[in-house]
Amino acid sequence: MHSSDKNTLNPFVSEEASENYANADFLYEQSARNAVEFYKPLDPSLRIADLGAGTGVSTKILLESGIQSVVLIDPSAAMLQQAEKKFASRATYIQASAENFASHFNQDLDLIYALNCFHLFADLTKVLEQIKKASANNAHFIFNVSMMFTRINEYIS
Repeated sequence: MHSSDKNTLNPFVSEEASENYANADFLYEQSARNAVEFYKPLDPSLRIADLGAGTGVSTKILLESGIQSVVLIDPSAAMLQQAEKKFASRATYIQASAENFASHFNQDLDLIYALNCFHLFADLTKVLEQIKKASANNAHFIFNVSMMFTRINEYIS
């Protein structure tokens, strides 16, 4: 695991909170599974990131689908440590916020998933800018929304 973005508030910074979240409820896992089925990568060698990865609920589903490796990005070291217990060397771990992660990439991500985490992003405009900076040409961004609809209306024009 490398890098740190210590200025980001995150409710999952403690080891206890991350352990509790590691036992994600069925709805989070099912919604992540639905998103991966919606856009299932066919090429197992694609460079894929799990933005707001937490303990790796989405990563687990991606690896089960045949993907060779996933980059997990999350601001919480405790959450990434839980993920690392599950995936070890099958993944790369970057501790950074969604608003400040693109510097770890050279416009080389083919696919970015942000599943069950949009409600935790402080600044969606910055997040989208970071996704654009980190993405290769013709990259895809797949997300689902777990927040009140009125808040997302602020970003849709």
